[in-house]
Amino acid sequence: MSNLYDRIAKMLDKPQGSAAIRSLLDDAKGERDRQETTAVRNDGTALNPRTPRGEMEKARKDRDEAREEVKRLEACIEALNAAHAEAVEAEKADEAVATYNAVKAERDALAKDLEQYPALSAPTFAAEEVRR
Repeated sequence: MSNLYDRIAKMLDKPQGSAAIRSLLDDAKGERDRQETTAVRNDGTALNPRTPRGEMEKARKDRDEAREEVKRLEACIEALNAAHAEAVEAEKADEAVATYNAVKAERDALAKDLEQYPALSAPTFAAEEVRR
């Protein structure tokens, strides 16, 4: 699991886009769910009156460790959610800039075409005046 924490730390230090963050979030949530299941299972073992004392103590220890992992993973998930929201906003801003630049380029091309219009239409007006 330390690999998961390493991946989370790396992602928080250098976010790699919303899709990568979303994938890591899914992994973190899956691990959190597994740890919650482990905690519940060990709690049941620790509280079972038929569990021998040595197994009970091990189950308590394992339960407490799983609960601590859940807490840590919840903090990781919260941080990843914030990073994901920032990444989504940055990607939307990048998309808006790209759209703006494409529309601006099209506008500039049309303006250039429009600059040529008077020169192209001048002979037409002259021909009409001659007919009058």
